[in-house]
Amino acid sequence: MSIKSTLKNLIFLVITIGFTLLLLKRLLGSYAIVVPVLYFFFDVNAGIRVVLLFVKRKWIPVFWRRDDNDFLETSKITFFVLPSDMDINLHMNNGRYLRECEFGRIDFWISNGMFEFMEKNNTAVTVTATCARYRRSLHLYQKIVLQTRVLAWDEDAFYLEQRFVGKNGFVHALVLSKNKTVSRDNSGRLFMPEELVSLLYGECKESPRKSEDLELWIKYNSDAMN
Repeated sequence: MSIKSTLKNLIFLVITIGFTLLLLKRLLGSYAIVVPVLYFFFDVNAGIRVVLLFVKRKWIPVFWRRDDNDFLETSKITFFVLPSDMDINLHMNNGRYLRECEFGRIDFWISNGMFEFMEKNNTAVTVTATCARYRRSLHLYQKIVLQTRVLAWDEDAFYLEQRFVGKNGFVHALVLSKNKTVSRDNSGRLFMPEELVSLLYGECKESPRKSEDLELWIKYNSDAMN
């Protein structure tokens, strides 16, 4: 990152912090200290965003899942890099990419209807492996579209790909994840990914063919567990 870009991000950061402090003081007075305390003990931003995702996808009619939605379609959410996402190098912290991926996966499962079927069958998904490829840094207030799609599934897990797409379609980062199905209370029947997809479509649906790269990654994870 150039000195000019670093200086610009630093100026934006200082202005944002100063404006936020003044606004809190003016609106809340002596109670302004409550806000930083909440942010210190809780991930407030994440909680708010998860609630908004559920409200948008499940309860606002214009965003409801359509009957013609395809499980193989790409889910898209947009976010901006915030001061809380920055690290000491004044670009988005590597750990924040995986945090954003969580929001992308939530939107993906809800928007294609799979979340509803998993709820009805007392099933959930949990991430058991990830692989991230970082290509170019994300900077303060940069607008990014996070694209999430399923690459394949088998008797063991769903395999998702998530792309951080910026201006002019450039892919800043790419993340693969293995998502295993689990029983919510460990007492009911465990539904395999292929069974859930069949329930969603109302008929047997074959998984797309796994690419060679994906097969190698799956094998790597399997060997690493032995």
